[in-house]
Amino acid sequence: MEKEQDQQVAVLNRSAMQLARQSLSIIKWAMTSQEIQLAKAHDSGIELSKFTKADDELLIKFIGEWKLMVGDHRKDKGLFIEFTMIMDNIKELYPTLTLPEVKLAAKLCLTDKLDFNPQLYNNQSFSVLYCTQVLNSFLRYKREHLIPVLQRREMEPPPAKEYDLKEDITLTRQIFEDEYNKFRETGIIYDPMNLCFRFLHRTKRLILFPDEIKAAQEYGATMAAQFLKREDGSIVEAIAKSRSKVSQGNDLNIQQIQNRYSRNYCVQEYFRKLANIEELTHTFKESEFGTQKELQYKNPPAKKPKK
Repeated sequence: MEKEQDQQVAVLNRSAMQLARQSLSIIKWAMTSQEIQLAKAHDSGIELSKFTKADDELLIKFIGEWKLMVGDHRKDKGLFIEFTMIMDNIKELYPTLTLPEVKLAAKLCLTDKLDFNPQLYNNQSFSVLYCTQVLNSFLRYKREHLIPVLQRREMEPPPAKEYDLKEDITLTRQIFEDEYNKFRETGIIYDPMNLCFRFLHRTKRLILFPDEIKAAQEYGATMAAQFLKREDGSIVEAIAKSRSKVSQGNDLNIQQIQNRYSRNYCVQEYFRKLANIEELTHTFKESEFGTQKELQYKNPPAKKPKK
């Protein structure tokens, strides 16, 4: 019986810890009277695990009040030791609860709002066991009423990060430096999102002529074929399956692979003409940034199939 009690406390306490981690400042999403009551009790106190000596004295004082509330008027000399024992157990077993929540638990129990029957204790046996049973019941009540609150909070979109112009410029410079260093070492760049191409094209630093477009398309087709061959057919199979979903923008297809290589080819040829990357990055202007939304770019014109 005692082992089952310990297991029950452990399970409920894990749930309470998860709720505590997730439920900072949840009053905004509370709607019902029960939710608002719980949110206020949670937000208005500190966790028992962070109590100071002064806080401990407040908790012991409330335990004495709680004893009287349930009709236990014993005045034994050892009451302070008993209250200290109750406090130590509560702090150990329910570290994420706050004192206002402990007070709320006592109040809800007295008004029959919890799934706990104090009559089993004859309303007189105020003890560690009595308090833990009340708080276990409170944790179940808390979990039941706070889950909808957390779900409402999760459904609300997170606030947009404020745009940082300097951070944008620094990050863009870093991307170009990394890709340029790769190009100097290997002769090619990776850049799977074609960020370098997009920036150069948007700022009109990269203007393509028909012969350059043709060379880029041929390079893209060759590199895409080599890429597919290296994957031992597994990627080919995946691409074949994904063709029906291409319109959803969720899957890779052969044309996308070719386009990626074609765009990177254009950047490689641009890098080939630079003595060092600072020739480019030192020319960046603030007016070329200032937006979080990437503009839409047209792919290098694809070869039209012969009719």
